[in-house]
Amino acid sequence: MKFKILPKVKSFSDAHGNTYFPGDVVDLPVSYLGESWLEPVDKVDVKKPESKTEPIAEKEAPIPFEAPKTQRKVKKK
Repeated sequence: MKFKILPKVKSFSDAHGNTYFPGDVVDLPVSYLGESWLEPVDKVDVKKPESKTEPIAEKEAPIPFEAPKTQRKVKKK
């Protein structure tokens, strides 16, 4: 069962030596239900970070290359 550690305690260490702090959500046995420093959590709210990228604009069709028209000078004889 998942519990959220309340600010009543500075930290909590589990049997594996992991240290948790107020606000952390931990998975503990059901026997911890009813402890005043823990709050049962049904669903963990995971905040998705906002995307920092801009949407890709539709690309315009490429403009075909046209060679510049050259003018020829007519030689007078």
